[in-house]
Amino acid sequence: MPRTSTSASAPAGPAGGSRCSPWCGCSITTAPRSAAPPAPATTSTRSCCGAISCVGPANTTARPGPPAPRPRCGPGSGCGGRLPSSPIECRKPSGPWRPALMLEILQYRDLVLALVARELKVRYRRSAIGFTWTMLQPLLMMLVLQAVFSFLFRFNVSNYPVYAMAGILFWNFFSQSIVASMNSLRGNAQLLKKVPVPKEVYPVATVLSGVLNLIFALVPLFLILLVTHQPLTPALFFLPVSIFLAALFTLGTGLLLSPLSVFFSDIVEMITVILSVLMYLTPIFYPKEIVPERWRWIVRFNPLRSILEVFRDPIYYGKIPPFRHLGTCLLIAVAAFVIGAIAFRRSSDRIPFYI
Repeated sequence: MPRTSTSASAPAGPAGGSRCSPWCGCSITTAPRSAAPPAPATTSTRSCCGAISCVGPANTTARPGPPAPRPRCGPGSGCGGRLPSSPIECRKPSGPWRPALMLEILQYRDLVLALVARELKVRYRRSAIGFTWTMLQPLLMMLVLQAVFSFLFRFNVSNYPVYAMAGILFWNFFSQSIVASMNSLRGNAQLLKKVPVPKEVYPVATVLSGVLNLIFALVPLFLILLVTHQPLTPALFFLPVSIFLAALFTLGTGLLLSPLSVFFSDIVEMITVILSVLMYLTPIFYPKEIVPERWRWIVRFNPLRSILEVFRDPIYYGKIPPFRHLGTCLLIAVAAFVIGAIAFRRSSDRIPFYI
């Protein structure tokens, strides 16, 4: 029997009229038997509540299709568990290792530079001599070591001030950057909770501020080179590569340890003690040749020793490190960075809950 459809605003049909679906407002009525059979027509495309419309031949009964799936918002999507009014794209959280980590951090370079500037201002805010202390502190420490080891131990090291100064600068950069990286997450707790940026930017900014301090501290070192008549060789142009490798190794170590300082509040004190022990296990202010043969393997397998020699060779020995030694140092620095980045990424989602 042919049927026609009317809109929802049309008057109700005879008693035999029925609704096509619970969601649709249109009614379907039966035409009189005497009426000429109309041509097949499609039903109205008016949609009720923006959900389902009755579309199809008039001689079929419209049935509602399966309801559209509700969009779900996973962790980190930013919708707070509420159903959005418009479709959104919910991205899955990235894996523990992102090869484009540094490219992602470069997108927030303005924030990184602002954090570096704030780090330097806070560090020297109450200092009477400001940045001058960065140059004066290693110089004073070198003078103390010169007095102690010249009169007590009498090392057979020519131009000991340059030898000791290079080691002191490297160690100050490494130890201070590690401790500052571990405190960077708690120190930026409010910013970390409010600004949705990669949490790696905070240790990165800390290490970059340490690099700037290291560059400032090179000024008295070059003055010592001139005063002691140490030749200035072209190998000094290799120093930026040495600083980069030292910064990469330090950043990897900082990324590895900084989440631990959030989960365990006393880990900073423990690492400070360990750093004090490592300072004496690394040939910073003494030549490695004075270490007894049976204990020399400790110095040989110390990764800090390799990084230190790459930094010291252009300054003290006036030569570029051997290619084999440079390759070992590069492998150590990259491995430390990869391990630190993976460990940091695996625990980064839990950091806000512990701060």
